[in-house]
Amino acid sequence: MMETIKNNSNFKKEINLFKKTIKEIENPERRNQAQLLLDNLIREVSIIDATHHITAGPNLDPKKIRENVYNLANLRSQLQKLVKDSK
Repeated sequence: MMETIKNNSNFKKEINLFKKTIKEIENPERRNQAQLLLDNLIREVSIIDATHHITAGPNLDPKKIRENVYNLANLRSQLQKLVKDSK
């Protein structure tokens, strides 16, 4: 069985880093925006993991899945920038 992204140890470490960084943001508006980015990232990961599950079936749209991967990469990039800027 294929390992899901959510269960990947590197993913878990990165999520914990993002959560820690978001907690340290003093500006409430900026903190809420960062939390929204993180929530969206987790949602995209759930969608991608679900499409790789055997029960997903043959009716998958590869273009939609690719779009989820691009969204994930974009959200992750924004969160990594947030972490870098917070140091």
